[in-house]
Amino acid sequence: MVQVLHGKSFLWRLLLVFYAALVGVLFGFMVLAYPFGAYVVFNTELGSTITHEFPLESFYVFFAGIPMDLQTNLQLGELFIALWCFYLLFFTMLMLGPKRNMLQSLIGTINGEEESSKGNSLHMVIVWLAVLLVISKALEIIQQSFGVSTGSIEFPNPLIQFFNITAAPVREELGFRVILIGIPAYLIFATRRSVADFFKTLWYPSKYTRFDQYSRRNVYGLITISAILFGLAHLFYGGGWSYGKIPQAMVGGWILGWLYYRYGLHAAILLHWSTNYFIFSYGYFGNTVWGFPWDDATNNPLLGSIDFLLTVTGIIAIGIFFQKRISDYLAIKRQQNSFKDTGIR
Repeated sequence: MVQVLHGKSFLWRLLLVFYAALVGVLFGFMVLAYPFGAYVVFNTELGSTITHEFPLESFYVFFAGIPMDLQTNLQLGELFIALWCFYLLFFTMLMLGPKRNMLQSLIGTINGEEESSKGNSLHMVIVWLAVLLVISKALEIIQQSFGVSTGSIEFPNPLIQFFNITAAPVREELGFRVILIGIPAYLIFATRRSVADFFKTLWYPSKYTRFDQYSRRNVYGLITISAILFGLAHLFYGGGWSYGKIPQAMVGGWILGWLYYRYGLHAAILLHWSTNYFIFSYGYFGNTVWGFPWDDATNNPLLGSIDFLLTVTGIIAIGIFFQKRISDYLAIKRQQNSFKDTGIR
């Protein structure tokens, strides 16, 4: 019996080592995405007649789910590099905390410490990215079996497409998460009232609002409303998405909303960045350097590798989640049975 338990413990530890290694490799891919994306914009002919010097007359953002144009006289490359630096700053902040840095979090995962991944926000971003990919794949398979298509966005120029994909995390997270979750959370659940606390709450809602049994349901309600509007916006303002995109976008919007409330605006923006810039930088880099199709994971080895790593990581993460829930449930049942055996009621 002891040998069986020892074998099970060994296999579990081996799984955790493999899981931590996958997260670490994905972290490395994310780091490389920064120079790859910049190379695509400034050192290739991705846009053909349109280059990084292309003038942008406006830059739209979402306000409570409604797009609004902001006038600008910047070039595409100037705004791109500003966003690039913005994301790199957030990436560094998440890598270092809030409780553990990325390396400490991975070591804690290997040692079986349940709270280790939650101690580093970037670790959570990577895990939730993988889980979101697995859920999206499952939804797509189910919808295709019923003949429901997700559609796609068609851009006249690939460089304009890559720029809009890069800008989406900022323009959408401010409009859907900050406006629809952060502001109501401050008005309803804030523990202190001041201008400084208002902006602190918008930046990191869970730190400056109460999260008891009563408020938990209402926070989930705010996140759900934001997710529904986020899903509908993809249909009404997506420029090519079909009805099948709504469930995927709603799931993504819910996860983004939860990350925003629990880990802060920078975590939500980086998860959104991961689904956009991170993936497409490899797609376009492989396309411009080696001629791989930019949107086909089967025939683009870079995209295929990332897709495989994320899928395996997501499946393991979901398995660990359910294993933990089942273990907690069995522990509670054993405790209840032990009380019955002693005659305590």
